[in-house]
Amino acid sequence: MKDAKAWQLHEALAGAVMAEISPEWTKRSETLLGERRAFYLSAEFLVGRLVNNNVLCLGVYDELEKLFAAEGASLGELEEIEDAALGNGGLGRLAACYLD
Repeated sequence: MKDAKAWQLHEALAGAVMAEISPEWTKRSETLLGERRAFYLSAEFLVGRLVNNNVLCLGVYDELEKLFAAEGASLGELEEIEDAALGNGGLGRLAACYLD
């Protein structure tokens, strides 16, 4: 971990978080089959800190923060990674706010 770049740590953490939430996400999706739903789709998301938000919601932020610190890395550094910049703001920011 000490030699990894921030984006590499972010990718690894994102994969671990996704593996953790996927079963529940899939189960929830299956319960909604057959029900009417509305979807909002935008190609301009500036999603910011979704990985850290998921880590907080999973209740493992403090544990991960200690793990990262023990390895000489900073979990807080991952919060500062630049967004993918998939748009120029405007509706993308608005859509991200709705997702939050």
